[in-house]
Amino acid sequence: DVSLCLSKIGELALAETNLPAARLALEEHFGIAERIATADPSNCEYQRDLAGAYDRLQPLEVESGNLREAIKHAEKAHAILEKLVAIDPTNVSWVQDLAGSDCVFAMLLGRGGDMKRAVDMLKNSLRILNQLARQGKLDAKGKRLLVQLNQQLG
Repeated sequence: DVSLCLSKIGELALAETNLPAARLALEEHFGIAERIATADPSNCEYQRDLAGAYDRLQPLEVESGNLREAIKHAEKAHAILEKLVAIDPTNVSWVQDLAGSDCVFAMLLGRGGDMKRAVDMLKNSLRILNQLARQGKLDAKGKRLLVQLNQQLG
């Protein structure tokens, strides 16, 4: 799939700090995801892909010195994931994606000076992950995130 390839190319370029190449690939990836999600707004997987595309733009904006843009992308991704979880709160992947989104969003908010909101989001993420852990539904990525959150929040 072309969109996935663009995403990977953008991530690799970003890792190499080739910001122009990263921007080109990630913005094209985003454009594809946005067009598909807009064409079929009731398709939850397309909406999840769009949230992922917003997520991939965040580190690019941070590296480019555009914290406000990174926060805007985080807000949009987070809003999409909240809607998906509201549609199906039993979808563990979506719930875990939302918890991860809370963490990334909180980091950006903290960098922007909004510490109260950042801490609230981290606590929400911790609550979600603990609930999944108690249910035995947390995957390896979620378990790592839970350990990191417990270390950060004490």
